Amino acid sequence: MLRQDGFAAEPVVLKTSSESLRVHLKSGQLALALIRPGSYHWVVLRMDTDRQLWVVDSLAREPYQHELDELLRDELLSAIVVRPSTEHDPSVADAHKDGVKEMGRTVKRSKRLK
Repeated sequence: MLRQDGFAAEPVVLKTSSESLRVHLKSGQLALALIRPGSYHWVVLRMDTDRQLWVVDSLAREPYQHELDELLRDELLSAIVVRPSTEHDPSVADAHKDGVKEMGRTVKRSKRLK
């Protein structure tokens, strides 16, 4: 859906590329994150300092701060880096294929965090 709305959206392979998430956030860009603070839930992440980030959560009254390393270790199941795109004709088939791969990685990670 993000690609169709003019954004570049790429899943982050957390097992091997969590540093790419940190670099993306440090550049001032946003990320969507699937967390499990009790149940599965999507939030938006924005970096504040080298270690702290802002979490925009529809279930919280106000955005709150969280340490990135702690979030990666304890709650983060999946992350999608998001930035404005210059691509005008995104491949929906490629987006679906990327999404299916990320769903598989998320299931594996959720079993490990239990």
